[in-house]
Amino acid sequence: MIINTLHRRFVFVFIVFLASFLCLSCQKEAFRYPEMQAYYAESCQLPIVSSDSITRFAHKVDAFVAAYPDAKADPLYPGIRENIQKVWFRLTITVNDEWDGETFIYF
Repeated sequence: MIINTLHRRFVFVFIVFLASFLCLSCQKEAFRYPEMQAYYAESCQLPIVSSDSITRFAHKVDAFVAAYPDAKADPLYPGIRENIQKVWFRLTITVNDEWDGETFIYF
């Protein structure tokens, strides 16, 4: 009878331990999209492309995230957004020094 009780307690403790272990392993991990890896690699090249290419890339990423909202949980997504924002406000000034006329600049 004592052995039976000890056996039941051991089985109960083992089941509780097993259930808690299974619950811990069931935590949701961040799902990785293969497209996000390609987008991150492309976003690292944004400083050397034109502003039109940056705009097209930003729209492409936004369309992907709209189609797959879970992509925002991907660990690469903040890096992609940061790379886009770094180059988004880039200003390019081109001066044509071949003009012989007068130049007026108003502020």
